[in-house]
Amino acid sequence: METHRVNEETEDGNYVIETLNPVKSEWQYVTTEFSISVAATVISNLQNATGQNCRVLSRRSENMVLAVAP
Repeated sequence: METHRVNEETEDGNYVIETLNPVKSEWQYVTTEFSISVAATVISNLQNATGQNCRVLSRRSENMVLAVAP
């Protein structure tokens, strides 16, 4: 499954969702959410669907990692 960047240029949402690209070994932007609970559910579902590692970053806390789905 290929992920595409969505809404990266907007400032919508406080929580950034990213997946780890296993080929390039770098984190790739997926989308943003306003709620940490929704973002955590999204990364859990995304990890289950793709098998890729996912994480949630907080824009308010200088991109601190808040959740990881290994």
